[in-house]
Amino acid sequence: MPIHPLVKVAQSHRRSSSNWGLRLALRAFGLGALTCAIACLVTAATDEGGVRWPLRAERTVPVAPLCAALGAAFALVPAKRRGELLALEALGRSRPRSALGAVLGGVSVALFAAAVLALPSVEITAFFPQALGDFHPVGDTAFVDRAGAWRVDLDEAVFPTRLDSAVSVARLPQYGRLAACLAVALTGIAWVLVAAATVLQTLTWLDVLLSLVTAGAMIVLFHAAAAETLSSLWAPLPAGLLTLWSLQRYLALRWTRGPSGPRML
Repeated sequence: MPIHPLVKVAQSHRRSSSNWGLRLALRAFGLGALTCAIACLVTAATDEGGVRWPLRAERTVPVAPLCAALGAAFALVPAKRRGELLALEALGRSRPRSALGAVLGGVSVALFAAAVLALPSVEITAFFPQALGDFHPVGDTAFVDRAGAWRVDLDEAVFPTRLDSAVSVARLPQYGRLAACLAVALTGIAWVLVAAATVLQTLTWLDVLLSLVTAGAMIVLFHAAAAETLSSLWAPLPAGLLTLWSLQRYLALRWTRGPSGPRML
């Protein structure tokens, strides 16, 4: 039985839309990963020297959610300027659905960063800052802390350097690594959704305010977990709430109110 020409057109349109979404996702992931790589290189160029790469990865991972959001935004902006989103809208595809590829690509960057943070070789002490122990002199110009993990050479620098032979002596809270991974992943998802909604519509002051409040609340909760005042699993909670709010805002872009009532974006 021959296929109707309109069915062929619909099938061709479906395949082309799927390929476009896949290219958009790969572009967002590539741009986000490139931004993370640049951040890692900047960290390596500005650190105190002699820092092991697992520690540099730990210092770069906290900015991975921002890199993921930038990757999604950088992938969506050219598509919007070229009119690709408008063309898909004319074919009956909503803008949130058209931008889903960029969202998934950006979220993949944040999830990959959280997976890197889950590796046992990557330190997470920066998420749970603690004061160093007492230092005692070693020779005339050096001091070593009581745990034997940090050394200060007054002839070279006044900042402590971690000894290569020392193991991690920082006492991390229970479920600390899980909390850090959840915080990075959830913050990345939330900020990618905010970035996509910003490109599709506009950035509101509420977006900025909630993002800043979430970041500040997580910093306080991570410090409280390091001081053993609260459980470390409280730290990702603000990021989870921001993710739910960002998802609701992103899905709300599907409809807007025009002169003749609600219409589909």
